[in-house]
Amino acid sequence: MPVAVAALIAAGAGCGGPTAPTPGTDSPANMIENNDYEVDLAGVEPVNGAPAILARDNAHAMHGAWSVRVTTTDLEWSGVRPMRRLGPTFPYELFPITTGLTYCFSAWVYGTPTVVGKAMVIGISWRDSLNNRLAYVEGRYLLATGWQQFVVTGAPPGNAVYAATYVSQRPAQGVWDFWFDVPWFGRR
Repeated sequence: MPVAVAALIAAGAGCGGPTAPTPGTDSPANMIENNDYEVDLAGVEPVNGAPAILARDNAHAMHGAWSVRVTTTDLEWSGVRPMRRLGPTFPYELFPITTGLTYCFSAWVYGTPTVVGKAMVIGISWRDSLNNRLAYVEGRYLLATGWQQFVVTGAPPGNAVYAATYVSQRPAQGVWDFWFDVPWFGRR
């Protein structure tokens, strides 16, 4: 990996924070505890309601030797959702947040030449204490060949206490693969 890319990853590029996790807290550090997938897939699942197949894979890795290969289904929202290691039972999969602050979610996504131009979103879904979706903020991207960083930033509404993060296809575009690595979520 080029030195410049390693420096971007170490700095939490795109979100302006360190990559050291602070499990279960609302801190400026990365709240995604397993963000390199070198050992396992703990803390990552398919986006709710739109199944995808997730596999630990070493064909393409942004950092280290492993990443998550995501095989979509032909459904809108099919993708990957990083969460806390304590998940997937509510509220343990969600990230605790504080209103009045700005949050950032970034992830590196790899596309092969066969998927160039696929439409994708990266998002933060703001949730209340009962896991009801209150609002969301998204960034839209078209896949390119190789690694590209997706980034979205936003502030939660006043009654939000949790956040869920996701990277998915939108609209449905068939069954295809992309790779996901080094996600970062925290205060900006």
